[in-house]
Amino acid sequence: MTHEHSEFNQNGYAILPDFLSKNEIGKIHLDIKKIFLTAMSHAGFDNVDLKTNNSFEEIYSLIMATDPSLKAKVYDIIGKLNSVLQVFAKDKLNEFVSSIYDAPIVLNSVQVRLDDNSNSHTLPWHQETNQISILTVNVWLPLVDLERNMGGLEVCPGSHKLGLQKHIEKSNECRFDRLPEAVVDKQKKIKLQPNAGDALVFHPFLYHRSIPNSSSKIRLTIAGRLNEIQSSAYFRAKDAPMLIPRNPNTAETHFEFIKKFMSKNC
Repeated sequence: MTHEHSEFNQNGYAILPDFLSKNEIGKIHLDIKKIFLTAMSHAGFDNVDLKTNNSFEEIYSLIMATDPSLKAKVYDIIGKLNSVLQVFAKDKLNEFVSSIYDAPIVLNSVQVRLDDNSNSHTLPWHQETNQISILTVNVWLPLVDLERNMGGLEVCPGSHKLGLQKHIEKSNECRFDRLPEAVVDKQKKIKLQPNAGDALVFHPFLYHRSIPNSSSKIRLTIAGRLNEIQSSAYFRAKDAPMLIPRNPNTAETHFEFIKKFMSKNC
């Protein structure tokens, strides 16, 4: 067992250092910028004098000032970039996941996030559920070096051993599902800011949340979920959904198997 596997089992997370090379990061940066520039060109932006050597902040600020709705369309595409998807096909990651779960793995919910200091999508404390399977290996990878005030992730080491918790579902008060404060308050907390190209891998039950970005720079990251298909509900009944709800009703036949994951030390 490697040091990373021991960390994952003990703390619920590990960092795979130097997972992406500078050239691989550069290729992803270039592809994302080209998508932004293509989107602006096709949307009829007039007098756009931006090139791929402009910073993300320059390109992003122009879109937000001119047509913020175009950002959502860019988001729809950049998570599907071949250069991004190749991140999840790397041998080092597949070997790591295969050593955790002895089952076929399905990639789901790949995202490229550009988090600015509006912090409009800063996520509260939660577990990484609402996926194809209950058991996953989750990847969070910064594509830029994170300065202190650019934020990152905060986690509760070892909290994955407490099992699957019931979440407070999103409402007008909070746009995101979240763990109750009482569940998180007594847990030890650590802030994580991996270097650009380092991959943070973590257990789905690990308590974690976003740290706000208070800088003038864009926090550019990749996230994805590798689902262990044995803990999927999808094949268990004709009416079983592909995505397991955040709070599955274990009285339903196809969700009964989840009960064991809701207990401690599962």
